[in-house]
Amino acid sequence: MEQLINILIVDDDPKNLTVLETVLNDSGYRLVRAGSGEQALLALVSEEFALIILDIRMPGMTGFELAQMIRERKKTARVPIIFLTAYYNEDQHVIEGYGSGAVDYLHKPVNPAVLRSKVAVFAELHRAQRELGAANAALLAEVAERRRVGEELRDLNEHLEQRVIERAAALRRSEDIYRAIGESIDYGVWTCDAAGRNTYASESFLRLVGITQEQCSNFGWGDVLHPDEATATIAAWQECVRTGAKWEREHRFRGVDGQWHSVLARGVPVKDERGQIVSWSGINLDIAALKRTEAALRAANASKDRFLAVLSHELRTPLTPVLMTAGMLEHDASLLPDVREAMTMIKESIELETKLIDDLLDVSRITSGKVALQSEPVDLNPAVRQAWGICQPQARERGVAVELVLCEGEVVVRADPARLQQVLWNVLKNAIKFSAAQGTVYVSTTRLAADRVEVRVRDQGIGIAPELLPRVFDAFEQGDPAITRQFGGLGLGLAISKALVELHGGAIRAESAGRGHGATFVIEFPLAAGAAGAAGATASAAPGRAAPEPG
Repeated sequence: MEQLINILIVDDDPKNLTVLETVLNDSGYRLVRAGSGEQALLALVSEEFALIILDIRMPGMTGFELAQMIRERKKTARVPIIFLTAYYNEDQHVIEGYGSGAVDYLHKPVNPAVLRSKVAVFAELHRAQRELGAANAALLAEVAERRRVGEELRDLNEHLEQRVIERAAALRRSEDIYRAIGESIDYGVWTCDAAGRNTYASESFLRLVGITQEQCSNFGWGDVLHPDEATATIAAWQECVRTGAKWEREHRFRGVDGQWHSVLARGVPVKDERGQIVSWSGINLDIAALKRTEAALRAANASKDRFLAVLSHELRTPLTPVLMTAGMLEHDASLLPDVREAMTMIKESIELETKLIDDLLDVSRITSGKVALQSEPVDLNPAVRQAWGICQPQARERGVAVELVLCEGEVVVRADPARLQQVLWNVLKNAIKFSAAQGTVYVSTTRLAADRVEVRVRDQGIGIAPELLPRVFDAFEQGDPAITRQFGGLGLGLAISKALVELHGGAIRAESAGRGHGATFVIEFPLAAGAAGAAGATASAAPGRAAPEPG
């Protein structure tokens, strides 16, 4: 919006001021009234005016006196003044008016058209001066900005050469470091363009395949890849280039020595700010030694499994007749009671020894993948009751009660009955073994959903420390020896149970709040297809003990 032109009209007669406002009525003007010389001075102090229309004859301070004061002030010295008078018409008055700084001298009554024309000239002059001032200010600002930019450019030019030198040196150092790292990594580093064409390879790799750096970009890598792996490796690399996925693959290169060298190649795409791939960078790791170690370990394991199998078989063979003889003598009434008691101890010791040997055999079969399941539909509830029955003598001997809370109806799973019984017996026997005297072991079955069932065995025994909980299913893991030594065993029962459960498509886990807080073992099995059974629970328990599990 255009700024208004301020015009000061000064007259002691309000009617004259009204007449001037009527004559000079214009949307581009802002007329400010003053009824005396004093009011006019106050207005000139607070605002800027393009023109003053001043009556000469006023009480107190005449127009001539006011004009003289205006000319003496630096801020208002150049403001144009038009005198109006109805009395001072002599030539000496006109001369005095022009002498006091007026630009015009008009007699009343004033011709409106003449006054408007004269005011318009001075208003336009003021507007032009204002625009010129703004243009000058903008020009000065632009000159100052150009001067500032010029100074900055001079500073940049002064430092540019040094910065270029420093940057070039830094790039050379980075390249040297990059190459040194590449040479320290077995078969070094490599780069490709966005299309997957080689642009650089470390000297160590170039020496391996017998080419130069110049030949790298045109080299046919398929020619040195192992024939059994070349097609699949090239196809996998092309897929990575297409999708931008990370590259990682093991393959073999034929070196200039004619030998096949195992390499683990890894690479990542380098992208610009728009996410577009501009190149690839990667490394080649020599894994020949690792492959030899893995092969040796597979052979430190095969020998171990064969040794365990032979050892277990050879140990079990002579125990069988001893066990049978001890069992017969245990019930021979002709023997003295002390002798029969000794036979009982011998028989129990041999049975324990036989169980340990059987566990070793199972571990050997499991690790070698020789366990074959004879699966059939099995109702889980009777299987749990059977395991409970087998463990009753051990529970009574330790003064431990076993309480059951089982699902209603059939809970049918597909399982090898003997192996299922082995799992349930192992877990339940373990809970009884680690329970305190007069404690209780709670066993329950629960339908989790339409396709799974859970067996939960909870004891009030010694518990499992948090740091041991992740290893409780590891073979030969027995926890804290100071605590578990008194219970005997090789630490194989839970490892075997876990392997057998997983062979059945299930899962097993252990839970414990820590030492002294008991433990819970949870076994999940998939229900057999089409298995029926109602949700809910019914209880059966050891005689004389309450069935429900406490909350």
